[in-house]
Amino acid sequence: MEIEKIKALYQEKLQATNKNWKVPGVGSSFCHHGEILQGEFYCDELKQSVYGLCTLKCNIFSSKAQFYKTDDKEIKVFPEYKIKAKKGVENLLKYLNINIGGRLVIDSDIRPKLGFGSSTTDVVSSIMAVLDVLELELNEMTIAKLAVYSETASDSIMFKDEVLFAQRKGLIIEKFPQSIPQIHVLGFSDPSNDGYCTVSMEPLKYNSKEKLQFNELRDILRNSIKTQDVNLLGKVTTQSTLINQNYYQKKNLDKILKIMEDNQSAGIQISHSGNLMGLIWDNSIPFIEDKIENTKEQLRALNIKSFWTFTK
Repeated sequence: MEIEKIKALYQEKLQATNKNWKVPGVGSSFCHHGEILQGEFYCDELKQSVYGLCTLKCNIFSSKAQFYKTDDKEIKVFPEYKIKAKKGVENLLKYLNINIGGRLVIDSDIRPKLGFGSSTTDVVSSIMAVLDVLELELNEMTIAKLAVYSETASDSIMFKDEVLFAQRKGLIIEKFPQSIPQIHVLGFSDPSNDGYCTVSMEPLKYNSKEKLQFNELRDILRNSIKTQDVNLLGKVTTQSTLINQNYYQKKNLDKILKIMEDNQSAGIQISHSGNLMGLIWDNSIPFIEDKIENTKEQLRALNIKSFWTFTK
């Protein structure tokens, strides 16, 4: 078993080396930009439908963590409100059966409550920092399970591959053979919407028609990845947004969809737990910068003033 090998390796390293605990362990993780697809999907492993999501990874903001081992057995985190990151470290050490204390310092430029996955990013970077100071490694699936256990629900930023992830179960519903097609994303947030704390809410009760639609969108997503077709990807993100609009209201969505069409965007994607949204374009189309600038101008008329761009 992986855990027994890790424990044995840790003991071997302690006995074989004079460990310099004054040097901190470091870890980092990029954020995400909401979801490509989020809904309810059939899971072969569990033989039932489960809640799942495909995360849109984003490399413009990140969380960096440092972990300093201390002589006491308590974990202290700075800033103190990063309690999920602290819980992630405590759960990791409990899983490894390693009884140490330490000071966890987090430096993040991710704005909370917008839907960038700031808490999951903190948890992952913190786990990586502790593993670094212990000179140990864990596989992505174990880190994902620890994140879910620490947060109740987690996105899938810890995976290098593109996956459909069961955010409350901590398992992969489907692993896709390659990344999504190359896209250019114009991100923005709605200043009138504080977002939703989906973890504290009851899980959504999608109807049978919506469940069928989600599984059809899963097939389209798989095909868009296989063919590297941005228009198919945009169809997935837009339909996912529209279904979830019945539960998580995004202000002016109808007007934003019109702006999307006016500027030949392939689709709209959202963060279901925050207030950020994104319009996506094929990264190879001509005059893309002009289209984005025109889109910004139209969105400003809706009192949307905060923008950022990235490519994936």
